[in-house]
Order: sequence, then C-alpha cells, then structure tokens
Amino acid sequence: MKPQVKKLSLVIPVYNEARHLKDWCEEFFAFKFPLETEFIFVNDASTDGSLAILEEYASRPGVKLLNQSVNQGKGAALARGLSETTGDVVLIQDADFEYSLKDIPTVIAPIIAGEADVVFGSRYKNSQTVHRTFHYAVNRALTSERRLQNAARR
Repeated sequence: MKPQVKKLSLVIPVYNEARHLKDWCEEFFAFKFPLETEFIFVNDASTDGSLAILEEYASRPGVKLLNQSVNQGKGAALARGLSETTGDVVLIQDADFEYSLKDIPTVIAPIIAGEADVVFGSRYKNSQTVHRTFHYAVNRALTSERRLQNAARR
C-alpha cells in the first residue's frame, strides 16, 4: 500500500552565510516544491547578519526560524531543527548554493511513490571532479577541530 505523503519538512542550518544568503533565499522561495512544505531555519549564533536576513523571511507561510544563542555546530543545529519537523518527509538543505534545489523532487520521488523509506543523496557519485579521499580527510579534520573547540568551551 502506497503511503500518504502530504508534507515535506526542510531543515536548513545556517551559520555565517550572510554573504550570499539573501540571493539563496530568493531562489529558494521561488522554487516550486512538489509537496506542501515547511521550512525550518536554525541560525546557529551567526555573527555576520545572517539572522537579520532570515528574519525578513520568517513571516512567510510555513517558515519556522529557530535561533541558537550559542554556536553549537551543524550537528546540534540539525538536531534542533529535526525536533521541530511535522512533515511526512524530512530533507536537510544547506543555506548555500552547494546543493541544487532542482534535485529535491528526484531525491524524494522514491519515498512519495512508496518505493523507499529513506533516500541518501551523494555529491560524490558519478562525479568526475570530486576526489573522495581528499574530501573525507578534510571533513574529518574539520569535525575533529570543532569537537576540540566545543570540548574546550565546556
């Protein structure tokens, strides 16, 4: 039996994205999502004006803006955003131009069709320009550095 998928929840962590955030938001809110959509922005104590930009969009239908007063990292921002979702499908979308909004319908299509319970996208699959080992090493180093910074704050 095909599940009734009616609502998409997008969790968008934001930290110091002001440089391009307004342009990204304009493109983001102009996009036609395939389902009713809620937008959960989690500002992770940005210091560059990102919060003020997000506040311009906070009154739009379906928008929830959560503000963390202390920077806790992307994982904590995601956990907070995920705890606020009410949709049948949940997707994480960064507030920059790294991931194409055009991919969203393709990513969630198997869930809507009842063919999958979860779908993982990959920026590495079929890529001719991304070197997996390099990105893995850089991501591990950044994650380790963030853990050390958080531990030092405690």
